Amino acid sequence: ETTANGWKSLIHPDEAEHVLRTFENTLAGDGAEFALEYRLRRKDGHYVWVSDRARIVRDAGGAVERVVGMIVDVADRKQAEQR
Repeated sequence: ETTANGWKSLIHPDEAEHVLRTFENTLAGDGAEFALEYRLRRKDGHYVWVSDRARIVRDAGGAVERVVGMIVDVADRKQAEQR
């Protein structure tokens, strides 16, 4: 389990503004899905490309109850695309 602040601190500085703005806009709207690819810092300090997909769970009134998601390393695919 990762806290929101912990996750935010791991996003590459070049992408942080876009990722966080997109996520906040998803939460503020009525969207139920968040999906982006960006670089995230690993425990060893290196950045790796990830695919981040999340489902926004809302109550009957539309308020966010929780966010459930999965982050997958897609570095190999990104490297292949760049070649």
